[in-house]
Amino acid sequence: MLVLADNTKQDAKKLEEVRRSQVLKAGHVLTMSDFTGKPESDVEDLFDPSLFTRIVHSAYDLPAANALTPESLDAADINTVRLVKKAEAAFRVMPDHIPTYDHFTPAAWLIRNPQVLDASDAAASATLDRAETLFRAVNAALD
Repeated sequence: MLVLADNTKQDAKKLEEVRRSQVLKAGHVLTMSDFTGKPESDVEDLFDPSLFTRIVHSAYDLPAANALTPESLDAADINTVRLVKKAEAAFRVMPDHIPTYDHFTPAAWLIRNPQVLDASDAAASATLDRAETLFRAVNAALD
């Protein structure tokens, strides 16, 4: 068995307790931060910010005036490195006719549009490289 968890400041103590408890073998408690290089991370942080904003923009069919970019996402919440929290902050100041950001909408859009990952651009490649690193680590820990 292996645990792969989001990593937030609030979760750090709980994750460390799980590691110390030795309920799982050493190396079987992984966090998303292990694969993103960020101090806090959700699964969405595997995505390059440019690709993440394209997916969110398409999932919500945002008008051009409300288009998200990596820069606008960063400016939406400077107190976090987590893409989801930045997106939530960006959506809080959007016009009322735009739905509230949720985790499901971009994920559902990606399931219906996997070809976005076929792009040969640097953002898709970086995202796929991080995902491959994660899957290799999980597989190695479970061998």
